[in-house]
Amino acid sequence: MKTPLEIGYRYVLPSLKSQLTKILTTKFNLNQIEASKTLKISKSTVSRYLSMERGSKIDMSKFSDVNEILEKLASKILVERLDEYSIEMELIKITLHILSKRYLCNFHAEIDPQIDPAKCNICSKIFKQI
Repeated sequence: MKTPLEIGYRYVLPSLKSQLTKILTTKFNLNQIEASKTLKISKSTVSRYLSMERGSKIDMSKFSDVNEILEKLASKILVERLDEYSIEMELIKITLHILSKRYLCNFHAEIDPQIDPAKCNICSKIFKQI
């Protein structure tokens, strides 16, 4: 069985980083070089996020609350010039929010047939307190 933390690390975080990159380049009009400097990642990684080669397993734009949180984070990153540790901490908080809301139960079941979303409530119990 893949644990919720594995799902978070392997699928959610890359998808969040991809969506954050898209927000920075579209809503905030950063080019790829500016986005890479802002997020403290390589230009190649930015390119892979934007071309959907990386972080494309989960479409974060379909979760309106998550998209709103990411837009606020993008603004905060630009205004406060957050370092890579602060950015990562914020992305982990968003990951825990996503898990607590049970947004990925069906996705989890698709990649791990042992999971029965109707019976599993691990994420909602553990992460609701955060």
